[in-house]
Amino acid sequence: MADVEVHIDFAAGLRRVGTLHRQARRGGEAVVFEYHPDWLADATASPWSLP
Repeated sequence: MADVEVHIDFAAGLRRVGTLHRQARRGGEAVVFEYHPDWLADATASPWSLP
C-alpha cells in the first residue's frame, strides 16, 4: 500500500487536508481518500467557506 499526504497551499501556509491510500489489486488498484481530523475540525479550511 502506498500512502500520499495531501496538502493545500493557503496564503498563510501549507495545511494538511488528508491522506490518499492506494492499494494494488489484481487487474487494477483501489484508491481511498481520508480527510485529516484537523481539516474537518477547522471550518475556515473548507474550500466551500472561501469567498
